[in-house]
Amino acid sequence: MKTNDRLMEAVASSMNDSDDEFESDNTKTTIFLKIAEGKNFPIMDTLSKSSDPYCVVKVDGQTVLRTMTIYRTLSPFWGEEYTLHVQRNFFALSVYVYDEDLRYDDVIGKVTLTKKEMVRDYNIGDERWFALQKVTKDSEVTGEVRLEFKLSETKLDVKIAEARDLAAKDKTGSSDPYGILTLGSNSYQTEIRKQTRFPRWNAMTTLPVPADTADQIVRLTLWDRDIVGKDEFMGEITFSLKRIEKKLEYNQWFWLKPRDFIGHQAAGSIRMKIRYVTASILPSLVYQPLIDLLIEEVDNFTNGIPRTGITPLALLEEAMTDRMEMAYMLVRIFLGKGKIEGLLSMLFTLEAKKSTPETIFRENTLASKCMDQYMKITGTLYLQNVLGKTIKLIYKENKYCEMDKSRITKKYGILNKEAIVKQSTKQINLYLMEIVNSIMQSKTASPFGIRKVCAMIFDLVHRTFPENPDLQYMAVSSFVFLRFFVPAIMNPKLFYLNSNHPNMRISRTLMLCAKAMQQIGNMCAQPCKESFMLPLLPFVERQTDNVRHFISNLVTIYKCSSPPAKIATPTSQHLFSHTTIIQSGWAEKYRISLGQSQTVRVFKKRFFSLSFAALSYGSKASSGQSLGCTKLIAISDITSVERVDKYVFGHKHILQILISKNNERPSVLYMKLKTLNEVTEWISSLRKTCSKNTKTLKFYHPGAYKCKRWSCCTARSLIDQGCSKTHRSIVLGDWRDPLNSDAEIQTIFSQLYNAKDCLRTKYLKAERLRQSFSFLSTADMGDVENLGGQEPFKTRHFKSVVNRRAVLKKSKKTNLNRSRAQSMSLHSPEHLSPKSLSMEIKETQNISLYLPERAYLWTPLHLLSLNFKGLTCLVWFKALLYHLF
Repeated sequence: MKTNDRLMEAVASSMNDSDDEFESDNTKTTIFLKIAEGKNFPIMDTLSKSSDPYCVVKVDGQTVLRTMTIYRTLSPFWGEEYTLHVQRNFFALSVYVYDEDLRYDDVIGKVTLTKKEMVRDYNIGDERWFALQKVTKDSEVTGEVRLEFKLSETKLDVKIAEARDLAAKDKTGSSDPYGILTLGSNSYQTEIRKQTRFPRWNAMTTLPVPADTADQIVRLTLWDRDIVGKDEFMGEITFSLKRIEKKLEYNQWFWLKPRDFIGHQAAGSIRMKIRYVTASILPSLVYQPLIDLLIEEVDNFTNGIPRTGITPLALLEEAMTDRMEMAYMLVRIFLGKGKIEGLLSMLFTLEAKKSTPETIFRENTLASKCMDQYMKITGTLYLQNVLGKTIKLIYKENKYCEMDKSRITKKYGILNKEAIVKQSTKQINLYLMEIVNSIMQSKTASPFGIRKVCAMIFDLVHRTFPENPDLQYMAVSSFVFLRFFVPAIMNPKLFYLNSNHPNMRISRTLMLCAKAMQQIGNMCAQPCKESFMLPLLPFVERQTDNVRHFISNLVTIYKCSSPPAKIATPTSQHLFSHTTIIQSGWAEKYRISLGQSQTVRVFKKRFFSLSFAALSYGSKASSGQSLGCTKLIAISDITSVERVDKYVFGHKHILQILISKNNERPSVLYMKLKTLNEVTEWISSLRKTCSKNTKTLKFYHPGAYKCKRWSCCTARSLIDQGCSKTHRSIVLGDWRDPLNSDAEIQTIFSQLYNAKDCLRTKYLKAERLRQSFSFLSTADMGDVENLGGQEPFKTRHFKSVVNRRAVLKKSKKTNLNRSRAQSMSLHSPEHLSPKSLSMEIKETQNISLYLPERAYLWTPLHLLSLNFKGLTCLVWFKALLYHLF
């Protein structure tokens, strides 16, 4: 059947975004999500008269993340930020708020935002309050339905073909769906498909079209058949006949939507920041001039060429709305190009020039943000080796530690506070001893790049402030301890030290350890703010010399060691070796070949290890690195990684890894994990590792093949392509993301494009004004400089100004011709093409043809040019003009 290429607006609002259901490699869709806080939540626990809220985020019904639980509060604060890479044609993002209980977690409310709403309202990223909506059976609508239809003058031919990913309305995790199609007073009902969320009807019908089709609405409503009670609503689609072109045949998937009267407001609201970014990644050749300009600025600084005029980084700082995102993109671009040390060196030097001993590297500047991102990307594995053992011990022991007497509750003995504080101090000291010893012993194991950058900071601060010898230790410690170790101890989940968020006890223990480590990182330079931390002060003071010795060895080891050999990664853009273990842990496994009948399914406990080359598992914890006793699955053989319906094996935290080897029957490896976060992390890391695989599936079965049929769609064929779309594009953004300079530079360009109006106003007007005064002498420009000040002109210059006005009027024609010639050379297409820009980057001597004869000192103008030898600023500016105009 022919497909209508110009779907009308009303139809398109219910349809998927395009006929191409799968995101191609040259597109990138990202959601930056911050869940800040909530307020006015209802009381869910009658005994404590409070709630224990947490949030779960879903994309098209697929759970992607879970926040930590904030106990005993009706106004929780989370402050958690996430980056979600999603598929381009997703429909909606939902944030559910639950109350944690021992048996069953109650739903407080939810917020649902469709992709259409995000594109329209949430591309800036402002924090807003969202009212929670009630969650009812009728409001839980998921899935799609495929229709084929053709409109003529007197009738509408419709084929209700199939549906997929419908909501599970029965306790068995399935449904008994049927559909009712209505047009005016006529209707048609399909057959009931029992025990499936993926029904296939292929039902044909013809409905007469009324004479007046202006206000006629086609409505398809899906229902779940129940023997006892009323049938349950499963979703609907609607579109107007007047928006459909006649005699054209449609074959399209539609997203199901809830009814209009569903969605009454619940108690409470949640404050979030959502920014939706989608970009089409162009070929690398298109971005090369922009990347070359960024790298050239760093190379010029490294070679001692002074920064003059407007620079690419200065322009980026003005355009970027989120400094953290800018730092993340810059670090990844320069990491991929092998220029990260030069970038950090330039930023540190510029930061040191405008800082004082009290403020150096203490503020959230671009330099500090880039260093934070660099350490998090390159030092995550090092962090796991140093702190992982102690963090796991704290989680496992789950001991009550409290040193603040005012926080000790009656449950732990109100008359024995001194004993509790003494015992807690002893326990915290033991944890701190483990952490400090592990850090001090890891100086030779720290990444070479981090040691090199720390040595750079150490020497820079010593040269800048030679009168303060302790400041160089404090500068390195502020990054290594205060910005790296301390945040990781405080929140292990965000630094990938543990898959699960800490409970109330563990969170308080980690907080006390982090406070003590902060004092250790400060080298006792600042007094202890909390009096209850004083019992730990003797231990903290003893570590000052250890920290100084650790930093000295850290920077000395770099100077005495040679850089590691460059790792060749021909099929990956990752920073690490193919054999580096990036994810490991215990799970229960069950593996079966498709078509093999097995009535008893036994899950066996195994230790899994994931590298960029293979997924391995064995009966011992060390088997991930001992290949002799490990079963290996090559990454190239993995075709899909998806969740399993929670009712298939009686457990809701199971993922399936579909494996296909040459000349072998396809097999499935099931991994059963304990928590939702563990499943999410494994799925995300596996999908990123397999992102470059060539043999990937587009469809899969969320159920299992048993009793000679698939439990999800009741299909009996083993070679059935699958009933549900794979979600290979839905992953969490983290340090495992492959380096992709094209995608990252596209994000930077998008920010520049969004700021084009401000950049035009500031720089184009300045350029035109500079050209208008280009014939004046340098001495005359001393008076023009006053245009940028608070006083327009001084009285003693009034006569000279009048004389200059006469000169301007007299030479108006000459100046106009010169200005036009320069403007044409700047804006003409042949000089703004990517080819000419690349030529100008390589042959900077040609730039003088497009420049005025003199450079001026008027404040807004000197941002553009003061010294044009070895110029990059105008090439950069012209590259920007090429895209913006």
